[in-house]
Amino acid sequence: MNVSTIVPARNEAGRLEEVIDKILNVSCVDEIVIVEGGSNDGTWDVAAALMLKHPRKVHTIKQSRTGKFNAVLEAAEHCLGELVLIWDADDTVSAEDNEKMIQIAVTNYCGVIGNRLNGEIFFKAMPRANLIGNHFFAYLWAPVFGMNKVDCLCGSKIFPREVYFSIPAILRKLDNYGDLSLITTAKLLGFEIKNIPVNYYPRQYGVTGMKPWRTSARFFVVSLISYCYLLGSVFSKKKHQSY
Repeated sequence: MNVSTIVPARNEAGRLEEVIDKILNVSCVDEIVIVEGGSNDGTWDVAAALMLKHPRKVHTIKQSRTGKFNAVLEAAEHCLGELVLIWDADDTVSAEDNEKMIQIAVTNYCGVIGNRLNGEIFFKAMPRANLIGNHFFAYLWAPVFGMNKVDCLCGSKIFPREVYFSIPAILRKLDNYGDLSLITTAKLLGFEIKNIPVNYYPRQYGVTGMKPWRTSARFFVVSLISYCYLLGSVFSKKKHQSY
């Protein structure tokens, strides 16, 4: 089963080559699509050089709009693999943990997400506000995961390719990061979603552009809409079974 890896990269010039080298050493990855989104530190030049260095395996595109989720969806259009992994260019989740996720997804043809809340979060890897928010949404989404506490906002995720092309339009518009939309859509399509503990390391280059409180408010709205879709799907199935 072929695996494509999407690497969203904005202002990651100082780290991108090292990250791509790590991905290239993962034997089960068949292609890498770097999507550069409006950087001002030379990230595009680094990405273009990597494509020239590894023309058979690395592809580079420029994002036409803004936002991480838009970058992921635009990159997904260029992916050929049956499974598509998101590998963040900040390199805060190790290659070993990403490879474990891939192996589980390939074996089961399912979605797999990293669970930082069950792994080790290293010093200065996650600001306190982000940690509080991640725990809050883990509890909010626990019913979706059989009442288990899962880190649904971890950026490291792998899903079957069709999930990326089946996102409801309103979620595509509102979800800047895509974590919740991908989970919702995978559930709507009937895919199992597994999670594994991953360790979370401090960013070694650049700074995150996330604004915790504003982003959390957006996540909450997306959560409400996602629950409407999921509950609607459950009622629809029950209605169909009653006939």
